[in-house]
Amino acid sequence: MIGSIALGAGLGASAAICAGRAANRTVEGHEVASIDRARSVAVLLVGADHASRIERSVDRQTGGLGFSHVVIDAGERDETGARLVYDCFPREGVRRVRLSERYGSNRDGTPRPIVRAVVPRVHNERVRSAAAALVGQSYDVLTAFAPSRDRLVCSLLAMKVLPPELTAGVRSSSRWHPVSPNDLARAFGVASPYSHDVMVSA
Repeated sequence: MIGSIALGAGLGASAAICAGRAANRTVEGHEVASIDRARSVAVLLVGADHASRIERSVDRQTGGLGFSHVVIDAGERDETGARLVYDCFPREGVRRVRLSERYGSNRDGTPRPIVRAVVPRVHNERVRSAAAALVGQSYDVLTAFAPSRDRLVCSLLAMKVLPPELTAGVRSSSRWHPVSPNDLARAFGVASPYSHDVMVSA
């Protein structure tokens, strides 16, 4: 009996490890062709697409302000001139994606609301280099449910690239989840996906 329990636990642990490895894989993103240094770096708070059950759930379980994702706009463009953002997504990891392709519209074709939380220019290069250094890191699915792991999910990408003085007031609204897009929005003074852009301050 004890042997069967141990075997079951071992198989369960192995399955969890294998599933985690599959979910935490990485995918290459786009290459940077130019940087618009006149454009301020910003955290983009992406409104939840409520046609998506997963995005509705993320929003509802983490404060209900209307956000489900976060990306970093470092003023970079690819060879076609398309704006790139740093994304941290399940089964893709941290990579640069085209903002318009990934977050330009909801499933029903309506424009996806995005609020820019603008970083003070003095921090632009720090944030840009910190985000670039994380490219290729995996998204850690388990961190979304076990925040003590402190690995990468989208909102923690933002926490890791921003200077500490700009994140000192950010707190998770739930002990069951890490800092979420809704938590970042609340700390930055953003009330909804249809709010005006804001400046992040210490």
